[in-house]
Amino acid sequence: MSAFLVNNSTISKLADALRIFNTDLREKYSSNLKLAQDLYDLNVKALKYKDYKEIIGPFCFTSEIWALSTDKGLAQFYMSLRCFLYQCCEGKVPESKLYKELEKTEIMLSRKLAIEWAEEEGAIWE
Repeated sequence: MSAFLVNNSTISKLADALRIFNTDLREKYSSNLKLAQDLYDLNVKALKYKDYKEIIGPFCFTSEIWALSTDKGLAQFYMSLRCFLYQCCEGKVPESKLYKELEKTEIMLSRKLAIEWAEEEGAIWE
């Protein structure tokens, strides 16, 4: 299985969307920045299990967001969350509380969107 470092922009947008969509994460994290940093750390931890050779720099938060009120914005959130989970499923990372909460969110989103519909709307794997 391959693993790569998800870009700062996507992680920042995920943090924003996760806090909007998941009440448990919204209650646990008082800011998008803290959740984004924990997502980044989770991704880095997974890469270390893969003996990742690239230089990993510090996380740089961005204020970019998805327009979750639009069909495409919600579809992009779903696709990017699935991609992020895939990049983090190394070693013991999937056993972490945060990873399990992300999986729970992915299930909630998949009930809201059909995968075929998301692809039909032009969402990309980011």
